[in-house]
Amino acid sequence: MLYTLISFAAGVIAFAVTIAGAVEFGILVMKQDGRLPDSAIRPIAGQNDFFYRMLGIRLDPVLPGIAVIIGVLVFLLVFWLLTNRMSRKVRKMAEDVADMAMGNLDIRLSTDQKDEFGRIAFSINQLAETINTSRERAEEAEKMKNTLITSVAHDLRTPLTSVIGYLDLVRSDPDMAPEQRSKCLSIAGNKAGQLKNMIDDLFSFSTSAYTETPLDLKKVNVITFLGQVLDEMYPVFEENDLKVTFEKDAAVYEIMADSGQLVRVFENLLGNAVRYGKNGKRIRVFTRSAPDQIQLHIINFGVIISAEDLPYIFDKFYKADRSRSSGQGAGLGLAIAKSITLRHGGSITASSSFEGTDFCVTLPAAPAGGQEEDRS
Repeated sequence: MLYTLISFAAGVIAFAVTIAGAVEFGILVMKQDGRLPDSAIRPIAGQNDFFYRMLGIRLDPVLPGIAVIIGVLVFLLVFWLLTNRMSRKVRKMAEDVADMAMGNLDIRLSTDQKDEFGRIAFSINQLAETINTSRERAEEAEKMKNTLITSVAHDLRTPLTSVIGYLDLVRSDPDMAPEQRSKCLSIAGNKAGQLKNMIDDLFSFSTSAYTETPLDLKKVNVITFLGQVLDEMYPVFEENDLKVTFEKDAAVYEIMADSGQLVRVFENLLGNAVRYGKNGKRIRVFTRSAPDQIQLHIINFGVIISAEDLPYIFDKFYKADRSRSSGQGAGLGLAIAKSITLRHGGSITASSSFEGTDFCVTLPAAPAGGQEEDRS
């Protein structure tokens, strides 16, 4: 419609310009003071009364016809030029959209035009961006799924093979000495416990990372809470010949927490300290409290995490330096700890040097009021 109006306006202008040019140059025009007698122009006077009254001229009947033809030709020319330009845009847009449909989502349509085509191109580009983002997320999810399957299959196979091997050994030798039988069953039990811990990690990770289950937040004294977690893990420390110290800079420090979730943070960090720090013979736990937040440090003195691995240790399925990996985890413990800590409005960091490997959990203080939870 717009192109038709523009073309029509161009035709009208061409018509007017033709008439004006003829008048200006005296072509097919008789002025009022011309030499021809009135009888010579009277037959066409009726057709030119308007021009005669307004301009004092009379037109030859051929002139309006010529002006109309010129106007029509200009109308058609302008209309063709505009529609041809539009056709080129449509063809180019159709070609680009066809390429997108074939999977080339890196193509972007030109949005230089400030008309309907520009708005359509902008919308198509946004759609391509959305599809591209969705495709990248799908590819990332597929990659994560494959990584999960590979990692879990590898890490579950080692303890499961040990469980089956030792149980087969006990079953196939009924005359085995009681001491040897007890040792085999103990090893099989430990390996089965490792399998359970891996399954718990997988379940916790899927719960914290892929669902929006609301936290059951209550006011918790985190000093007492951490002390209870240490007490519950005392047999693990004893078994690995580890001395654990707990240095508190406050007797009470309240935070808002879901204790069932938060306990997984400290269990995973302490379990990590046991696995990779038992050669250091001790674990140091201490707090640094401030009015608005508290820092809880867990330091082991085992193998140092390399500077290359340190930025990635909280990534899911990442295992820093296979010399530190004992095949006892699926590479999810630290990712779970980070996810739960973030959901509590806190942060978690790590540093490693000859002075120890320090995992620091920072949690915000509880606001005034709130429901007290007694974790027993």
